[in-house]
Amino acid sequence: MIYALLITEGADPELVRIPVKGSSLGSEVKADTTTDLYSYLSSFSPDEHMWEYYTVLSPVLEKGKQQYFAIDFKRGDRVQNDVIAGAVVSWLRVVRDNIAAVDKARQEKIAAGVTAAPAAEIQVEVQEVEEEKNIYPENEPNPDAMPW
Repeated sequence: MIYALLITEGADPELVRIPVKGSSLGSEVKADTTTDLYSYLSSFSPDEHMWEYYTVLSPVLEKGKQQYFAIDFKRGDRVQNDVIAGAVVSWLRVVRDNIAAVDKARQEKIAAGVTAAPAAEIQVEVQEVEEEKNIYPENEPNPDAMPW
């Protein structure tokens, strides 16, 4: 799942979720002109960030056992500093805060479920198992009798 800031002319920036799966993530059978998500992310050098550039998404019809659309990721123009400061940074913080709140709620739910069962009610049943001897049919060789 990718959270992206949809920036279009004449409209306010809008936070959108883009589900990315299948060959859009990475595929060896895609066309040479198609860039999958993993290739796109690895195209940035260590001193670059993907949020410093516009990302252009295009549908690509692919044919395998069936026809389907994949996403082609292309690097667009560099985002101007005023757009980064005014829109991108604030929306990145919104996404970060939402993810942190969801993580915290899940941790609290898990912790509440773990402490709900009193320790006195938890019983472990131990069964003794008799040691089985390897018994082999008389008409087959016994591997324990092999010289190696």
